[in-house]
Amino acid sequence: MTADDLARLVAKDLAPELGADIPAKTEAAISGEQSRSWGANVSQAVEVGAFIVHTASLAWDIYKEYRDTAKVREFVVADAKPPAGVSKEKAEMIVNSVIENLPKTES
Repeated sequence: MTADDLARLVAKDLAPELGADIPAKTEAAISGEQSRSWGANVSQAVEVGAFIVHTASLAWDIYKEYRDTAKVREFVVADAKPPAGVSKEKAEMIVNSVIENLPKTES
């Protein structure tokens, strides 16, 4: 399993709350079809998808080293700054889903 696979799990998990297009926008961010940076001309779904990929990649890198979800949460919350188009609530939902899905990456 990779960080991209984790991002796909999170996008699928959160599609009911964040919108049916989130998995597709996340896949676009993974494949580089659009910029992973968040500019003023980027739609909210793209921003959310890119933030999912960024957060999953960060969490995955930390998890590979520590294998401790509490430590991963601590680092991710401190380092993953959501773009302007992603509300605090959505960012928390994404971080929570990333952390919940990390153990699934080992199966």
